[in-house]
Amino acid sequence: MNRNEFMAIVAPVVVRVRRDGGPLFPSILMAQTLLETGGKIPEWNNIVGYKVGSGKQTKFWRGRSVNTKTREVINGVSASNQRADWRVYDSVYDYLKEHALLFKNNPERYQRVIDAPDPYTQADALYACGYATDSPKEIDGDPDYAEKLRGIIPRFEYLDVEATTVSKFKMKYEITSRFLSGPSKRRPCIPMPGVRFLGAHDTGNPGSTAAGNVSYYERSRNECAGIGPFICRRSRDH
Repeated sequence: MNRNEFMAIVAPVVVRVRRDGGPLFPSILMAQTLLETGGKIPEWNNIVGYKVGSGKQTKFWRGRSVNTKTREVINGVSASNQRADWRVYDSVYDYLKEHALLFKNNPERYQRVIDAPDPYTQADALYACGYATDSPKEIDGDPDYAEKLRGIIPRFEYLDVEATTVSKFKMKYEITSRFLSGPSKRRPCIPMPGVRFLGAHDTGNPGSTAAGNVSYYERSRNECAGIGPFICRRSRDH
């Protein structure tokens, strides 16, 4: 997996989590994931480094874990070849949703993070609250955790704008879903793992409606042809 592939998978998820009410700016989350993973998603989908901790299962974590080597800062000194137990998640989305709960469920520790008005203030708040173990720059000469985050944030500030803009958008019509019956040639009902993009076909022909197109494809369900979701500007039957 290269860096572009990593961002194509993770960026939409961090925006979605923010729209869901997540406390962290998407640019902060992207910076954290790159720091922790180097731009590669581990098999266990734990992309910001959430340890097992209390071991209490949640809606998003079902108790599985993995033990790996890691680097920790102990009493201000960097110690390599340490080992830690990390939570294993079914998806990147599950992980990031649980990551958001870490802050929401611990306001006494992370209120400064939650209340931060911008990603740069939030980066400082994360470090000040002791979110990550990292030596101060004065000790080892390396940038501290907040400084590392601030160095990455500018690349992803467009995600903060995207999350805010979309969250303020109000739908004019209610969107309802209809699926072709299957299995058939048009809908074989075969799982498609790893789908990242969905194309929409605008049924803008004169007199055309979404319902009419769905009806046509249902009648011809055993003929071979490409099909996508139908969105019609002139009707409510999307």
